[in-house]
Amino acid sequence: MKITNENNENFGLYCGLKTGHTVLVTGEYVVMTFHSDYLYERSGFLLFFSSLPHVPPKVVLPFPVVRALPGYRLWCSATGSPPIYIALIRNSTILVNTTNTASITLKDQGNYTCLATSKYGTDVREFPLIFTGKLFSPIELLISFTLKNHHRT
Repeated sequence: MKITNENNENFGLYCGLKTGHTVLVTGEYVVMTFHSDYLYERSGFLLFFSSLPHVPPKVVLPFPVVRALPGYRLWCSATGSPPIYIALIRNSTILVNTTNTASITLKDQGNYTCLATSKYGTDVREFPLIFTGKLFSPIELLISFTLKNHHRT
């Protein structure tokens, strides 16, 4: 048996005894094509089928305000029926636009937006990003350490 959707995306080819397999097929409808080659004659064919409702995207943000250090990574994801397109935006500039999870390396604090869209809906979460300190490069640490030690003598 071959399982596809309306776009002919292949979700599996099953032959012989297969038990305990769960297949998630996305799309408007499922196409199941059964073909027998008459090599084996066994009685019966059993298939359990259930459909899930289409769920609009919902942005997942653990905190209403994000506090981090420069150079850290910021992730934005969403739940819902796939595919979900995720965009991270700062000051009307799209920083990244991808599917599933968007992430960036933090360089600027300010107001950010996580936008999740699918053909089933849209969800938007805005949040401030506040830096809680400064992340130093190795050369900055060396210079700072040298200057502090120089002033002690």
